[in-house]
Amino acid sequence: MAGFVLRLLIVALGLWLASELVPGIEVRGVGTLLGAALLLGIVNAVVRPVFILLTLPLTQTLEELAHISGIGERKLAAYGEDFLEVILAHVREDGKDTPVTGTAAETLRLFRLGLDIPAIATRRSLKEATIYSHLALAIASGEIKLREVVPLDEEELARIRAALREHGGQALKPVFEALCGRYSYEVLRCMQAMG
Repeated sequence: MAGFVLRLLIVALGLWLASELVPGIEVRGVGTLLGAALLLGIVNAVVRPVFILLTLPLTQTLEELAHISGIGERKLAAYGEDFLEVILAHVREDGKDTPVTGTAAETLRLFRLGLDIPAIATRRSLKEATIYSHLALAIASGEIKLREVVPLDEEELARIRAALREHGGQALKPVFEALCGRYSYEVLRCMQAMG
């Protein structure tokens, strides 16, 4: 509540400054000023989450999630992986035969040129987890095969598939824990991308 009041006062101060500096903007009293600030706050509270939801299908990495206003380090650490799982599930359901675009397309291009994941991450100044997320999207869309990214033997792949089936759903934490942390979230995400 204190944060909301502080934001309301900051917006009110901004509106007052605008009325003092910009010809044609006029404020007729403190009540009008606070009412306008409250209205702008309500619009921001309604519109911002809608824009966040609209951009989620385009968001493919933790770094991209971190750039969304309102998602700080704490929310990213607590919910970032879960958000990406939901996004990846959407791509798996609706994205078959849909080419990877944007930053993920550049990662895929470099991967196809023969660069490995650490080299791509270094070249693009991204984290390896981001590169894996891009490649998981490419796996989900059918542009590359799982075995190109995850060089595990059939026994390990079967173990991971069984854990994914047993602990179905979108969150990977139960799968990670069931496998005693033997496989990274990145590998699990790529496996999950297979559907």
